[in-house]
Amino acid sequence: MITVNDKEFLKNIINKEIYTLGNELMDDAIQSDYILEMNNLYDEKEDEYKEIFQYFIISDWLYEKLNQEKEPTIIYKGLNIWGRCGCGYSLEDESCLINIVNKIVK
Repeated sequence: MITVNDKEFLKNIINKEIYTLGNELMDDAIQSDYILEMNNLYDEKEDEYKEIFQYFIISDWLYEKLNQEKEPTIIYKGLNIWGRCGCGYSLEDESCLINIVNKIVK
């Protein structure tokens, strides 16, 4: 459960630590046969690779936090990239971001 104050903190993370959508950048990398080795792409529990729906360019701080959450990340051309495995719902409802907030406010 996330409180109203925690929700505000989450909004601040989204607004300050997620810079922009990076789908075009990553699409170009994939189409150019650039070898991409994302961290945490393989889900050992499920014994399968995670499916990424969106890419975001993010801060160094959020990159480290998402790595701790075992989210797909990569540094590409000097940019921190998060591969979001969900879509169709708000970033405010993203479980890995909520987990980061919960760990910080405890």
